[in-house]
Amino acid sequence: MTTPQALMMLLIWPIVVSVMFNRLPRQQAIIWSILAGYLVLPPVAEIDLPLFPSLNKAIIPALSAAFFNMLKKDEALIAEPPRYSGPVTLFLGMLLIAPILSALTNPDALIEGSRSGRASHCRRQSADRCWFSPISCLSPWGTNTFPIRRA
Repeated sequence: MTTPQALMMLLIWPIVVSVMFNRLPRQQAIIWSILAGYLVLPPVAEIDLPLFPSLNKAIIPALSAAFFNMLKKDEALIAEPPRYSGPVTLFLGMLLIAPILSALTNPDALIEGSRSGRASHCRRQSADRCWFSPISCLSPWGTNTFPIRRA
């Protein structure tokens, strides 16, 4: 259970970061906004919005620093992005694509504590096949659902 004071601190933090960016040089403002956010903000409080990751003490300082860093107009600190060669681009692409492919092809059951349930990507369709590939999602028990064990 999150207290109102903890939620208030999370909501006030972007205002604190804006004051830091107005009074400190850019580099110091970035460092102090993230470091002070980790030290000051409550560890268990989070704002859970639908379709977004939960906003907690790790995300809010970083997003606030990035936002106010983009707003600050200082042309001397803007540099050209680096040019990547072919192999570096290939490896970066593989780094981004590999987790998606791994999640799509994972047939393991979802296990939370002492309960287990249906694998997240399996859907009941014709011939008990997964929607993404012809690999069967049959469990060892002969169905495409996994038993829920009660403690």
